[in-house]
Amino acid sequence: MPTAHNANAPSAVLLYKLGTLLVLGNTGRLRGFDAGSGLTWAQTTTRHGRLHFFTGLSSDGSVWAGLARPFGWNVITRFSTSSGGQGRLSCNRLKGCD
Repeated sequence: MPTAHNANAPSAVLLYKLGTLLVLGNTGRLRGFDAGSGLTWAQTTTRHGRLHFFTGLSSDGSVWAGLARPFGWNVITRFSTSSGGQGRLSCNRLKGCD
């Protein structure tokens, strides 16, 4: 599941405890393992102009999808999960995330 956002690396919209990143053109693919929960996950991020769309799947069957967009020095991320959860994360390049 999503845990943090990195405003300085828009191609890697979400960061996880352990993982790999592959970027080909406007598409990024992430895979990894969360040592805390023991779950493996995969996520695809596609950039269309300034917008970044992402979808992910974890080994427990959870699915998430969202959108990240830059707004000045901020990156605003909205996502929803297959369990009905929704979230909004705003990150500033100088102040961090809130």
